[in-house]
Amino acid sequence: EKFPDLQEGIFERLPELKPAVGDNYWSDNHSKLLLIGESNYFEDKFESISDFKDFKNWYIDENCRLIPDCKKEDVRNWKGGGGHNNIFRSMKKVLNEMGIENFDKDLLWEAAYYNYFLRPASVTKASKCFDKDCEEIDCQVSYLALRGIIDEIKPDIVVFVSKFAYSKFIEYYDKEKDYYGNVIVSCVNH
Repeated sequence: EKFPDLQEGIFERLPELKPAVGDNYWSDNHSKLLLIGESNYFEDKFESISDFKDFKNWYIDENCRLIPDCKKEDVRNWKGGGGHNNIFRSMKKVLNEMGIENFDKDLLWEAAYYNYFLRPASVTKASKCFDKDCEEIDCQVSYLALRGIIDEIKPDIVVFVSKFAYSKFIEYYDKEKDYYGNVIVSCVNH
């Protein structure tokens, strides 16, 4: 795997949530793009095998039941067989409809992808958004994890595809913009 381990330790607990970094991401022939989604989603039925609703322990309790085996492939930013997540598949569909081919072989490998929140959102009939689940610890850990990722993979451009995740990131980012130097941070509609 090409992504270096972060020192913060969160990815030792949740290795499936490391960013997907394309093989050509590191090329000097283009700006490095990091796309940021919102979160993964668990249905309530997974409460019996995961403590994803226990925000106090999700990040710190060594005995906390994290991602169950049956969900590990679903939450990976790299899907089985080296494929990409739903955001990349959606982008491929739109580009293919516009007549742009070879998206999988070319463009996907030029970028990186990551979900901002590290605790899964609970799925309800009304919402899949993380805002109903979000606690301050989620915001703090997610910001520090992304900051570490930016330090490691050094993107030139960071584009959030979740308005909610972007707004939570910006709350911290605005206090230390200088830390990020020339990194462009933006948000687009999902």
